Amino acid sequence: QLLIMLIFASMATATHQLGLHSATASAGASGLADKMATLGAFLLGFYTSLTVSRWWRLRTDGVGNIWSSCSQLQMFISQFVTKDEQVLTSIRRYARASLTMIFMKRHYGAAKFPKKLKELVDNNILTVEEVEKLKGWNNNLAESIWTWVAHIVASQHKAGNIKSEQMLTYLMEKVNLGRSGAALIGAQMGT
Repeated sequence: QLLIMLIFASMATATHQLGLHSATASAGASGLADKMATLGAFLLGFYTSLTVSRWWRLRTDGVGNIWSSCSQLQMFISQFVTKDEQVLTSIRRYARASLTMIFMKRHYGAAKFPKKLKELVDNNILTVEEVEKLKGWNNNLAESIWTWVAHIVASQHKAGNIKSEQMLTYLMEKVNLGRSGAALIGAQMGT
């Protein structure tokens, strides 16, 4: 917008200084101003559309996938695999930690974020040991924590609690849904 206003102001100044006040010059300047205003409105609309699309993608494909993954994993594991409260609580805690770390990293910034991981313990989301394990990993922690959920599913399979390969595949797809949501948010917020 500033560029358009500068072009318009410079053309108006040049027209006035050169004495080009004729009706045709005024009509030409007016036509150019109209075209510039139309271009400015188009660019502003395009930018707004991109911004809203980006927000919606973060909301649905990012946060929505993490939330959906957690809900579906808890439902299917509790009904078809085990009712072990520690297993179900761990899945819920890890999904909550994934979302919380996304917001913490955005709030504190990438440099201060590792020092603030203790808040996950203070809020009873993760244990001290779990936070220490995360500190040793220097990557997208919100995405990385989904490997712990995958480990829970794999452990249930090894223990014989997941009776079919189809159920194992389905549960791993749900784990990947949550991981991909965290990955999408990490990628979008990094740009």
